[in-house]
Amino acid sequence: MVKEASEQRGLLRTLASCMGTEADRRNQILVAGGIILWALASTISNEMMQRGASVWLVLIPAVVAIGVVLAYARFLRETDEYVRLLQYQGLALAFGLSIFIVSLLESLQKAGHPHDFANESATVMLLSWAAAQFFVAWRHR
Repeated sequence: MVKEASEQRGLLRTLASCMGTEADRRNQILVAGGIILWALASTISNEMMQRGASVWLVLIPAVVAIGVVLAYARFLRETDEYVRLLQYQGLALAFGLSIFIVSLLESLQKAGHPHDFANESATVMLLSWAAAQFFVAWRHR
């Protein structure tokens, strides 16, 4: 049990070392929190619009998304070259992974799969980004 906790702290310390300075980690937490807030705002506003609420609710997640993009741009501008390289590698990997998954989902839909995947692309992109960032940080540990 103690060895397991020690290994977990070692893993977290290793991943934290790939995330740059304390300011870098703070900026990454702001971006991650913003992404979670955007997902919640998007889900809630979509649900409310389906129940007949004003279509203007779509502006709430859009404003949050703009804030997330600006926070991520600030993070990239303020970080060092190594962390910026890791972020760009993660973005490139996530882009390729997203294109692959979205095209696979479209092919499944064209093949007659009963689930409508049209609304899944943003989720696929966010999950691909998170997985790619983790993979790149893990690879460079």
